Amino acid sequence: MEPTALVIQKTRYIRPRLMQDFLITNLDAAAIIGNAAYECGGFETYQEIAPTVSGSRGGWGWMQWTGSRRRGFEAYCDRNNFDVASDEAQYKWLFLELRGAEKRAITAVKSAEGLEDKVIAFESSFLRAGVKNYAKRIQWAETIQAIPPAKDGPTPVITPEPPEMEDKTMEVFRNLIILLLVVMDLAITDKDGWLDKILSALKRDDDDKGD
Repeated sequence: MEPTALVIQKTRYIRPRLMQDFLITNLDAAAIIGNAAYECGGFETYQEIAPTVSGSRGGWGWMQWTGSRRRGFEAYCDRNNFDVASDEAQYKWLFLELRGAEKRAITAVKSAEGLEDKVIAFESSFLRAGVKNYAKRIQWAETIQAIPPAKDGPTPVITPEPPEMEDKTMEVFRNLIILLLVVMDLAITDKDGWLDKILSALKRDDDDKGD
């Protein structure tokens, strides 16, 4: 499947943001965007053509938000003066869902092995669609994955698995190296004996603590 110019544009808008905001890989992002592309016909049809629920307004947007999720999105846009069809509004709402009520979807996608399983994981945990059609969703995801980043676009910072706590070891090591270089420079250029004064002061401080 050859991506249209519109699909390429949307991918280059959404992918780096997902990768940076949720610390996911290109494969994870392709699974998410591939599902979106399937839902809205390659980003060409935001309003659901034939709503599953008779008499309802149906789905809207990249993810075909329906029912309370659609109403929540529209209310969010109304409060913030966003165009419901804009990339900004849709990404911000997607971000809020993936950080909040639908955060399990990110975990599900990260945990799945391979593109096909990631596509299925996102659909079942986030979209929960009435029509699965996984073969087509996977085809879209493969197309999205193959789209190269924009030459002048941002380079996403990819951290597949964020650390549970910040590792300070390298920072401390760098600071020690910088301190060592400063001391060596002082030792070479110190004409007024400032290095000896500093070392003496430090020794007195240690002696005081020992007492």
